[in-house]
Amino acid sequence: MATVVYAFLTWKLVTETRLLREAQTEPRIEITAQPFETAFMLLRLHVRNTGLGPAQRLRFRIKVINGGEPALRMLSELTKPNFFEKGIEYLGPGQERFSAFTNMAVDFNEKVAAVFEVWLRYESATGKRYETTT
Repeated sequence: MATVVYAFLTWKLVTETRLLREAQTEPRIEITAQPFETAFMLLRLHVRNTGLGPAQRLRFRIKVINGGEPALRMLSELTKPNFFEKGIEYLGPGQERFSAFTNMAVDFNEKVAAVFEVWLRYESATGKRYETTT
């Protein structure tokens, strides 16, 4: 009877250890719009890995949901860096990338009303795939 109890407890411990290891190697990508540090009317996108593991083969798709032509121009300005088109092969824990900027003083009301949908796909070092839409 004691052997069965020990076997069960060992199985439970192995399962929890595996889950903890996965959590410690899991990437988490966030993308936010932030003002430029020295010029508050300049806005840029901030892509950052807030997880504890590296993100690999990161791919983006951003589309305009609301805002028409001014939103399309804004998106074109923000996504000038090549990584939005080609993706990022490796983004380590705590690493970040910034987009180009857009001047919010130009077409302010239209830009503030713009709504974008961002689709992200990436993998962890263990090959687990993640896909999110915000």
